Amino acid sequence: MKRTYHTDFCLQYKLGLMDKDLARQIPRSTLFNWRQRDFNHLFGTEHIDFTEEKIELIREFLSRKQFFITARAMYTVFKTWQRLVVRTKEWGAIIKESKDIVVETIDNVKEVLGVKRAVLNFGISIQQYYIWKRDMLCFHKDNIVCYRRSPGQISVADINSIRTYLLNKDYIHWSMGSVYYKMLREGVACMSLSTFYRYARMLDLSRLKPRRRRRPAYEGLQASRPGEYLHLDVSKFRILDNTMVHLYFLVDNYSRYIMGWRATLRYSSAVTRDLMKEVYEKYRKDQLKLNVDLIVDDGSENKGQLDDYLDGTLVSVNKLVARKDISFSNSMVEAVNKQMKYDYLFTRDFNHIREVVEYLRDFAINDYHHKPHSRLHGLTPHEVFNGSKPDPQVFREKIKEAVMHRFAINKGFRCEDCQPMTACI
Repeated sequence: MKRTYHTDFCLQYKLGLMDKDLARQIPRSTLFNWRQRDFNHLFGTEHIDFTEEKIELIREFLSRKQFFITARAMYTVFKTWQRLVVRTKEWGAIIKESKDIVVETIDNVKEVLGVKRAVLNFGISIQQYYIWKRDMLCFHKDNIVCYRRSPGQISVADINSIRTYLLNKDYIHWSMGSVYYKMLREGVACMSLSTFYRYARMLDLSRLKPRRRRRPAYEGLQASRPGEYLHLDVSKFRILDNTMVHLYFLVDNYSRYIMGWRATLRYSSAVTRDLMKEVYEKYRKDQLKLNVDLIVDDGSENKGQLDDYLDGTLVSVNKLVARKDISFSNSMVEAVNKQMKYDYLFTRDFNHIREVVEYLRDFAINDYHHKPHSRLHGLTPHEVFNGSKPDPQVFREKIKEAVMHRFAINKGFRCEDCQPMTACI
C-alpha cells in the first residue's frame, strides 16, 4: 500500500528541519519530490508567500537554538509586564488618552498578528478599536455626539434648544430644573431631566453651585391643598451702602406661592402681624377658608403683636413653632428665601432699599410665580395655587414619543450631513 505523508512533513524537509533518523525512513524519490515541490498551487497559499528569502530566514532563525530561546523568553517577559500594567487603576485612562497611538500600533501589526490578537495586547475589544479608528477618521471628531454610532441621542435641534434656553438672558437667573420644564411646556424639545443635565454639562453650560456635604434626606411637611400650611420667615440682605434690609416672606406650602412679602429696615412682630393680616384678609374667602396652620421659627418677630392678632376671634389661624410644636423645620420657606436672594437679589446691585422694593414688586416676585418649578413637576406656583394639580407623569408619554422619533431621524443621519457642534449651535 502506497504511503501518504502529512504536509507538515514536506515543509519540515524543505526547510531542513526534519530529524535525520526520520528522513532515512522516507524513500529518496519522495524526498527529492518534496525538495522540488512548489507549494503555491495549494488552496490558501495566496495568503502565504513561500519565497526563498522567507524560507531561508525561517530556517536560519529556527536552526539557531539561542535565537528561539531568547525570543520565547522575551515574549514571556512581555506577557508578564502586560498583566501587571493592566492591573493598575490608571491603565484604562492611559490607554484612552493614548488611543491614537494604540490605533496606529494595531494598524502596523495587524497584518502579522491579526486584529483579534493585536487588540488583546492592549486590553481593549475589537469593537473599541474600530470605534476609536472611526473617531480618528471623523472630520468632526470633537462633536459631542455621533449619530451614526448613537442614533438614540437627542437631535441637533434639541441641542440647539438647550443652548438657546440656558443662554437666554430672561432665564439666566432660573434654576436648571425651571429651564428644563420651560422647554417641555413650550414644546421646543422633549427629553428626560437627566438627559437635559447631561447635555448641559457636555455643552459646558451647567449652573453648578459649590458642593456641600449631603445631609440625610427626610420628608418635610407636605400639604394636600393650597392654604393648608403657611410658612413665615425673615432673612437679611445687605445693600451697597451697608444698610441691612429685612425680607419677610409668607409662603404657601403646597404651591410654593409667595402670598405676601415685605422688604423693610424694621425687625419687629408688628411687620409680621401686618403681613399676616394682609394675607388673611386677601385670601380668607378662597384658599384660607378652612383652618390654617402657620409654621414659624421661635424668634421674637413671631411673637408679641403677631400672637395678639392670631388670638383674635375672627382669625382662624393656628401658629406652630418649628422644631418645638412640630418635629419639622421651617426649611421650605427658607429655601424660597434663599432662591429669591441667589436667583434675583444677588444678581444686581442696589444702592437704596427703595430699589430693592421696586425690583421685588415689579419683577422678581411675578417672575418667581410664573416660573416652572421642579417640585411642582413643571407647573408654576401661580398655577398650583389657583387649582392646578402637579402630575409627575405629565410629560411621560411625550418623552417616549420623542425617543422613538429621534431614533427614526438619527438612523438616517449621514456622515456628510455632520457639522461641527460649534457651527450648528
